[in-house]
Amino acid sequence: MKFRSSAVTESCSLCAAALLAVAAFAVAIPRAFTVAASTRPRVGGMLRVELRERVPTLDPRVQPNEAQIARAQEMLDALVFDRLLRFDDRGNPAPALAEAWQPEDGGKRWQFTLRPGVQFSDGTPLTAEIAAAALASELATELGSGAHVTGAGQTLTIESVDAMPELPQQLATGRNFIFHVAADGTLSGTGPLVVDHWDSSASPQQVVFAANAQCWAGRPFVDHIAISLGVGSPRIEADLEFGLADAGELAPAEMRLAAERGVRTWSSEPMDLFALAFAPARPAVQDQRLREAIAAAIDRNAIANVVLQRQAVPAGALLPEWISGYAFLFPTGPPSPAQVSPDAVKPPAPLVLVYDSEDAEAHAVAERVIVDLRAAGIAASAVAGGANSSVGAPAADVRLVRIPIAQPDPPAALDLVLGALSAPAAAAEDPEALYSAERAALADFRIVPLAHASENWGLGAAVRDWMATRWGDLRLDDAWLDRSPTANSQ
Repeated sequence: MKFRSSAVTESCSLCAAALLAVAAFAVAIPRAFTVAASTRPRVGGMLRVELRERVPTLDPRVQPNEAQIARAQEMLDALVFDRLLRFDDRGNPAPALAEAWQPEDGGKRWQFTLRPGVQFSDGTPLTAEIAAAALASELATELGSGAHVTGAGQTLTIESVDAMPELPQQLATGRNFIFHVAADGTLSGTGPLVVDHWDSSASPQQVVFAANAQCWAGRPFVDHIAISLGVGSPRIEADLEFGLADAGELAPAEMRLAAERGVRTWSSEPMDLFALAFAPARPAVQDQRLREAIAAAIDRNAIANVVLQRQAVPAGALLPEWISGYAFLFPTGPPSPAQVSPDAVKPPAPLVLVYDSEDAEAHAVAERVIVDLRAAGIAASAVAGGANSSVGAPAADVRLVRIPIAQPDPPAALDLVLGALSAPAAAAEDPEALYSAERAALADFRIVPLAHASENWGLGAAVRDWMATRWGDLRLDDAWLDRSPTANSQ
């Protein structure tokens, strides 16, 4: 029986991490924990995982409005559904369901050759027609109504009225999953796992995945992955400490405590962007001098080091340094009194800063922003928003947004961020053009970056070969469990 081919030993993982340091645009070394190695992985068992977010559905066609929930859903969907392409460890597009691809007509047309012999978990063979049907709606959203997806046999063609230089990078991330819809409406994928049980009404939510023995890339090592959703970070830390969970998502405040109690930890590169986005139509924030004064008043170092417990870095740019290579050119220093108050136009009424009511880190960052603004003489208050709030979008003068950038390609990453902020796409293909595009997006201070935060995980003693990428994508199907008596001593 074939098992996951990407599971490697610790020495191989360290070599890959070293090679990442010389990749284009990637200058920072991953802040990652490499789990204990073994050349003889064990097969079987149930991997128990706990996540902080609840998700409404596992249907990849449904896009939640909240960025963190969308990110959690995408991580779960990736266990069941594959994409045409994936990212390799250097952040370059690599084959997945498509084994080859090429541009035509100046990048306005792309042809993808599908991998032969692939089947969905319901036994249906993968064809280009099925893949085209799965991608059509999402690509129309991403590329515009001019995009057209067709399939014939094993060849899938994507066409657009405009050139699509970043199409391979787009297809390797986001909701560009390939799925088959059966006659009764059920979905099946080609990924390493299938949904065995899904209880969306439980608290916490429970979803159990079973190994897909027929997966084209090989069977996972574990038999099942049980994931609890909507678990508080303090409970996750406690469950890891007492062996009730094998892996769990941790808030910044829990990372130090977990390490002190002997829980192994792993952090992605700084990737979640915290930023202020000013409402374009609110009269109180139309004066650029006020927006500039707000940007100058905020102590980004305090946000990164105190509020986010050193699990973040101050941000003056939209993209973190490890993606763009030029973020250091954007200032992130402490506020300058000379910049803040004298010439700033005071708002006619206290500004309303709205943050996601379901995001504890966003709440803490928002409160810190308010402290800094008041210290600069700018009246403001923070109000919880989101699906469970009575505060509507028109009431917000400025919003605190959190955008996960699980995309290592610089141009595609910038377009992702600008799209989340409802700003025009950059259409930049080289570092100089990318830098200029980001400068232009920030020039009028309608978007004010604050910090880039990492995604953080705690790992139980039994987990081996934790294969997450530096930008946070999980490879739970590559992990295996060592429940032997000696595991706790490693």
